[in-house]
Amino acid sequence: SWPIPKIFRITKKNKLIEGIFRGETINTVSMLAIEDVLDALNWVDSIGGASGMIQRAETNYIAVNNWVERTSWIEFLANNPEIRSRSTNCLKITDQWFMAFNEKMRWEIVDNIGKILADEGVAFDIVTHRAASPGLRIWGGGTVESSDLELLFPWIEWAWNQVCGRHVK
Repeated sequence: SWPIPKIFRITKKNKLIEGIFRGETINTVSMLAIEDVLDALNWVDSIGGASGMIQRAETNYIAVNNWVERTSWIEFLANNPEIRSRSTNCLKITDQWFMAFNEKMRWEIVDNIGKILADEGVAFDIVTHRAASPGLRIWGGGTVESSDLELLFPWIEWAWNQVCGRHVK
């Protein structure tokens, strides 16, 4: 009596689809999705399960934290380390040059950084959400290798320098 995706329906023409309960395949796409989830769960199991994923996220957070500490123009959005996400690293740009602009211009600069990185095939969806302040967001969950983050940081710095060079005369 309420709209639900066809993939989850267990009735057709007001009658129970009994084959579902005998293991009949009802939707090939859903079976592929289930296989995908099983592969993902097997991979998670192979790296130590939930504790392995948590450890990888913590290692990734440390990599991001170390980069932030050695980078003069960026900081964590959350000042208190105790409340920072270990998977979604939200960063704010604190450079005086950047902060001198109005918010619209700061969004343009951040969007430019995101575009440069996407055009290079290095990072996608790295710009913070529009409800946040203009900045960057780096996924560091357990599905990411910290070595990939280490490769990303110089690219972000390069993109930052490219954008700064366009604005500083």
